Amino acid sequence: MDKSMDHPLIKIFQQLLPPRVVHRIEQISASDRPVVAVIMSAFNHWEYTQQALKSYYLSLDDRYHYIMVLIDDASSDKIPQQIENEIKSYDNMVYLRFKDNGGLTQTWNFGINFAIKRFKADYIVLANNDILIPRGAIGLLVDGLTSTFEPAIIGPLTNCPGFHRETQDIRIYLPGYVPSTNLKDIERTLAQIRTLPVREVHEINGFVWAGTRSAFLRNTFWNSVYSFNPLNRNTENEMEFQKRSRDKGIKTFLGCNCFIFHYKDVTFNRVGQKIINADWIFRP
Repeated sequence: MDKSMDHPLIKIFQQLLPPRVVHRIEQISASDRPVVAVIMSAFNHWEYTQQALKSYYLSLDDRYHYIMVLIDDASSDKIPQQIENEIKSYDNMVYLRFKDNGGLTQTWNFGINFAIKRFKADYIVLANNDILIPRGAIGLLVDGLTSTFEPAIIGPLTNCPGFHRETQDIRIYLPGYVPSTNLKDIERTLAQIRTLPVREVHEINGFVWAGTRSAFLRNTFWNSVYSFNPLNRNTENEMEFQKRSRDKGIKTFLGCNCFIFHYKDVTFNRVGQKIINADWIFRP
């Protein structure tokens, strides 16, 4: 018997109710290719979500069956209609809106379970909504997972890694890099690092990262349905997960051949309702 189930906090976890989905749109086509489910969390800041979705759909290749699961964590009333109007023309899209805001951890936990049960996803990508994705980048992350021994997780290089994740800083691999929100520039950045290898690292940042289905199924929190500690609402989710992963032999990789642009601190509401601004694209 797993002694960890005797922990007094497990009673709290068992009493937690799943988030209530109050609206759902699903437009899915059939495919026999490996399924890559991209779980994107969104809370307000629609202008960033809109740009992220547009870049995502432009980035896709035909080697995998990509499904976008956009989870709206109870954004303000005007946001849902904007999202619905935007995604009506998109294929392989699921839009879920929560009744109550539960934070990033709840969004990711729900999204992972949804993607595995509903689509039998082979690979899962967890992403914030403050990113721009160059053509082919998601496929490169998945390629990095297929070239490793399962189970594994992987992250890309970026202009704005989280604190203490300097290994993901694009400037290490591309000296003289100049941040730009122009998608053509972002694609040129990716082209310049395409021949770099995938390498094993200690940890990666959670603004966007991917894992094999086996990595998430093997590493649940206290043998529950949660991949992440449900009491950890927003920050350091990926660090806690990766610590457990290392203990279970799940390796962490850095796709040095992959670049995804990341705005600074948008998901923590530190830019208010500003439109996309080039001043918020770089962590010195």
